[in-house]
Amino acid sequence: MIGVFGNNDAERELLKTKFESLGHEVRSRFVSLEVDKVRIGLLHGDEENLLEDLARSQSYDLIISGHTHSLSKLQKDRTVCFNPGEICGYLSGRATIATFDTSTRTIEIFDI
Repeated sequence: MIGVFGNNDAERELLKTKFESLGHEVRSRFVSLEVDKVRIGLLHGDEENLLEDLARSQSYDLIISGHTHSLSKLQKDRTVCFNPGEICGYLSGRATIATFDTSTRTIEIFDI
C-alpha cells in the first residue's frame, strides 16, 4: 500500500515509520505510479488547482484524492478522478474504502 500525506499530518516521520513497519509506505504529498499499464496520480487533494490541472493534463488514467472526505467519481475525458470517501465515517457518516481493478478499470466501493 502506498499513501500520501494530507494537510493535517503533523507527525510525518512517525507515520512513515509506522507504515514501513507494516510493509507499506507513505510518500510526500503526490505520487505518480504505473500499475499494469494504468497511470495513477495519488494526492491528498487539498490543492484544488493542482487536482484540476492534473485531470486537465490527461496524463493519468486515474487520479485518486481525498481531502473532502466525500465519495465522488468524475470522468474528465480519459481520466477518472476518484475520491474514496473516508474510512472512519466521522465527518460524512459513511465509512468507505474502494478498490480499482486495473484489468477492467472498474472501481468497487465498500461500506465498512
